[in-house]
Amino acid sequence: MMMYSYNENQLTVKNNNIDFLSSIEKIIEIDDKLLVLVKDKSTKKIKTQGNIYAINENAEIIWEIQASTPFDGWYRPFTGIYIRDDIAIAYSPLGIEYKINLDNGRLVDIPKQRPW
Repeated sequence: MMMYSYNENQLTVKNNNIDFLSSIEKIIEIDDKLLVLVKDKSTKKIKTQGNIYAINENAEIIWEIQASTPFDGWYRPFTGIYIRDDIAIAYSPLGIEYKINLDNGRLVDIPKQRPW
């Protein structure tokens, strides 16, 4: 288990701090990484995704999540992350779940879901 703490937008791992631009919503640990979901403070429509980060035990950002498929030409920030059957899942406000490749932050589609 990785030892860490957080307050608002600051994550501390082994006495090293990472300051995010927005507040931390959720942290999950999987495969020696912390996946950090930060709240998006922009409008609901954004040009990039980037609100889930992988952090290693040295408090380094390994990757920022890949953008999901745009809807109406805009991306929506992810609203949740969780682990199901040892797989990290990102959840979008459009009701779509994606598997997260933990090596690079790329998304893997889960078949038979919306969008419409």
